[in-house]
Amino acid sequence: NKSDMIISTIELKNNKIKLLGGTTYNKYSVVETLSKRDTAIFNLLKSNTNGTTFKKKYNDDKFITIDVYKSNIKTDINNNKIKITGLIEATLLDNLTDLKIENHEDLSKMNKDLKKIIEKEIKKFLNNLQTNKTDVLKFSDKYYKKYGKENNKLWQYLELDINLDVQINKKGLIFEVDNEK
Repeated sequence: NKSDMIISTIELKNNKIKLLGGTTYNKYSVVETLSKRDTAIFNLLKSNTNGTTFKKKYNDDKFITIDVYKSNIKTDINNNKIKITGLIEATLLDNLTDLKIENHEDLSKMNKDLKKIIEKEIKKFLNNLQTNKTDVLKFSDKYYKKYGKENNKLWQYLELDINLDVQINKKGLIFEVDNEK
């Protein structure tokens, strides 16, 4: 009653089922069919990270790509803000830059760069939900549970406060990092 729904969208083509993304609703009316990317961001926010990748482009078409293998993200309403906090752990898929994951400063730079990209994509996704008045992340319910008052529209106007910790790990890679820097 205090939230909207999202339903997986599928297509049947040549006797094969293809997953397209998710369709959002406002009450019982279709709002939009999310792109695969927006569906991935929704899943990331729900701590379901299967196959979510992010790319950071540097100079001269050099880039890094990560694959998120674990997210523990919490969404809440606090002090009239929608707060998104948590940890995202990822593996480095591609590194076509001069940055070295073994170098503490380089790894820190990659983590910070990807954090900005992920937070920007989450903000864009949440702004879209606010504009479309689609409460698929149950902010109205969170507000009700926290303050004991019903306000199904307040979340649509709240400022976003996104603060994630992004950690790029290279599974199987063992190296020492000088922690004194």
